[in-house]
Amino acid sequence: MNYNDQNPTNDPFRARLSAGLDHIASTTPAREPGQFDPNAVPLAVSGATPQRTGAYLIAAAAVAALTVTGLVSISGRTEQQPAQADQTAPDALPATTPAQTASTAPTASTASTASTTPQAVRGVPVCGAELPVTIDIPTAIGDANPGPAKDAPTGEGQLAQHWNLPGGTIEFRWPADAREIYDLDAKRGNRTAFDRMTIGIPEDGTQAIVKAPNIDARLDEAEFGAAEPDASAPELSTMTMTATNTAAFEPPCNIMQVRYIDLDGNQLTLGYNTTDFNTEPSFGIDLNPLITSSADATSAPDAANTAGCGDSDINGDVAGPAAGTPADALAGFLQSEQAPAGYVQSGYAEFKISDNEVDYAVIIDGNLITLITVNQTDSAWAATHVTSAGC
Repeated sequence: MNYNDQNPTNDPFRARLSAGLDHIASTTPAREPGQFDPNAVPLAVSGATPQRTGAYLIAAAAVAALTVTGLVSISGRTEQQPAQADQTAPDALPATTPAQTASTAPTASTASTASTTPQAVRGVPVCGAELPVTIDIPTAIGDANPGPAKDAPTGEGQLAQHWNLPGGTIEFRWPADAREIYDLDAKRGNRTAFDRMTIGIPEDGTQAIVKAPNIDARLDEAEFGAAEPDASAPELSTMTMTATNTAAFEPPCNIMQVRYIDLDGNQLTLGYNTTDFNTEPSFGIDLNPLITSSADATSAPDAANTAGCGDSDINGDVAGPAAGTPADALAGFLQSEQAPAGYVQSGYAEFKISDNEVDYAVIIDGNLITLITVNQTDSAWAATHVTSAGC
């Protein structure tokens, strides 16, 4: 290590620093030059931002957002989520456009990696030095880029890697971020931009073939550009992930996060089981923000206007888990056994009815789909009533 001042000093701090450096040097195993891996050098990045959670009935609207084509069917059951983050609404972070390299798209062999080794952005990797999947992105611009793609820094020991495409970016993180609670400024954009995304999974669950037309122009051209699609053409896909491990990982390493970002800044964030892509929900765990708008009682929806589907509609009292904040109470209820299996995990509107009541609604195209009432009793908050379309 080079210092500007090479002369000895009697300063106590510098003496302790010098002794500490000598101790680190004496206890660090020596490595041959050929063993050095430049991609393993940590990057210095600022602290991580709070992350997310959310919900409404899959049968009512979420199926339109993510559909499994041909190989698998979608199930509505939810899966254990990563831990919750701070519940305060975060300040909006400046949006940046992922850097694009002016070059021709490489072949699948250059975009695919036999062992995907991203950098541990800060500290020692929590789950391992390599992602638990191999990744093939045929239209990627160049090779994988180490580190996060956009405005959210990584957590301690979290691996991050991203690919640039002509129509956007795909970012991987392992383990997954904690769920983001608030996105009131819509810094994640509009997730419905990805409504035509599909995923195909073979029966053994070892592979996921993702198609996202809005970030892969070839898919739009194949679907709408030719009068008669060429049956001999190879199968088109935005990305193929193949699991490289057979032994299940323990939480939080059982969930790998993939964030899809289009050129307009719209994002869709999903979590995938690192061993079996068929783990329900098979289209991916919803890791998008729990609450995306907030208002007062004057604009709150009337539970009587909830959309109906006949005898299966829900209208009754519940006793959700106690929590320190209304948003925590909503998140806890959605992950409890009391919540119907098909509730989606993101995109709620928050309405502050009084000091002791907050309502959370899922509203789609002006229709009230689900309304969850959260009340404060003593020092805790909990979900107390639900009205929802039962379809």
